[in-house]
Amino acid sequence: MTPLKAIVWGIALFALARGAVASPIRGNTPGTGVFQRSGVMAGMSVDQAAGGGAELLRLSSFAELRYTPSTHWVLALRAPLFVESRFEQPGAAVETASGPGDVLVSVKHRFYRWLGPWADRHAAAEVGLELRTGATDRPVGPQVPVLLRHRLQPGSGSVDGLIDIVYQQARKRWGFHTDAGYRFNGEGDGFRQGDEVRLNLGTSYVLFPRVYTQPGHEVFAVLEATFLDAEDDRLRGLVLPGTGRSALLLAPGLQYVATERLFLDLSVQFPLREEVGRGELTSRWNALFQLRYAL
Repeated sequence: MTPLKAIVWGIALFALARGAVASPIRGNTPGTGVFQRSGVMAGMSVDQAAGGGAELLRLSSFAELRYTPSTHWVLALRAPLFVESRFEQPGAAVETASGPGDVLVSVKHRFYRWLGPWADRHAAAEVGLELRTGATDRPVGPQVPVLLRHRLQPGSGSVDGLIDIVYQQARKRWGFHTDAGYRFNGEGDGFRQGDEVRLNLGTSYVLFPRVYTQPGHEVFAVLEATFLDAEDDRLRGLVLPGTGRSALLLAPGLQYVATERLFLDLSVQFPLREEVGRGELTSRWNALFQLRYAL
């Protein structure tokens, strides 16, 4: 077990054993929403990666539907509505691939909550299944490196499983959240992307209003860090050396609570440290905008 995996499972055991505030923008949240009703989240992300003179730009728009039958359960369906990848390298034509992405269905259970004067602590566990619904047949030119052809496709071509343990607490103007997750990737068309372990840590602070007498209409400053460790990919059962990835990513962001039902998020993520194999692309930046609304 790698040191990162040990840290992730340590955080998970802490949340299981012990198990307001801004919601994490990139990390998971143990919250289920104030109301026992439906909700929707829509957003867009733009990601740029580069290496060896080549550049990959990926644009994704998505929508997520949530249903909260009780204060302890959330059922969710997340669908990338449109995904487009654009790949450029010196001396070659620009390659693009676009279409719908993979749908994710998940179930979350909040198993712990403690409320106090201007304080809140809660923890949850979530499991999800990403279905093979995205496009994987978009034509890609032979000049695109073999290791990147699968990643240009809107869909992964496989059925993947996810598990996440989440903890969050707040005290007056400050909030803290963490979640530890593992992604089990399946095989599709002979290709299997390496399993991935991820640890998110974040903090938030109420910027406005300065005279804080009651929750609502706040502007939060959010700072999130992500530790990521991905195993090597496989092609027809054979390991593709140098396709794994380890990274430390930092994401400052802003969140505006317009009403008790409407949240607006903006976050930009940058790599502080990243290790990839030879020939792989490294992350440059990722921008994320989200709108959340409880029906």
